[in-house]
Amino acid sequence: MLANISCAQSSGSTALSHMLDRHSEIVCGAEMFVFCHPLLYADFARFRRHARLIRAIGLSGLPRSANRAMFRHLPEHSLAASRVWKWARQANDFVEFTENIHTHLMQLTGKRVWVEKTPWNIFGVDGFLQTFPKGKV
Repeated sequence: MLANISCAQSSGSTALSHMLDRHSEIVCGAEMFVFCHPLLYADFARFRRHARLIRAIGLSGLPRSANRAMFRHLPEHSLAASRVWKWARQANDFVEFTENIHTHLMQLTGKRVWVEKTPWNIFGVDGFLQTFPKGKV
């Protein structure tokens, strides 16, 4: 199962993520910025074609964002950036890409639910719900 926490910054969501992560079935952890980029939903093939460039210069869900890095805090989830970007380049679609992350987290933790908490996920809620109809927001 997959869940997406979309929230305002400084709203207590980090405390919520720590509480959820303590649950025996839920892995949450640090913000990964996986579900906030509209391009991943709208045109994953284009994202995949330009993955090396996007990794180098970034891509922001917020057009005026100063920090345009994607897929942050990966070491906190025992993930190397090179591994995640390889998954991005090899996946056929966004669902397959996220399944790779989900599988890694489930194998690492033994839990069954992945909750991704990033305040900017709010910018991708429509795409998230269309792409992951069984996902929760």
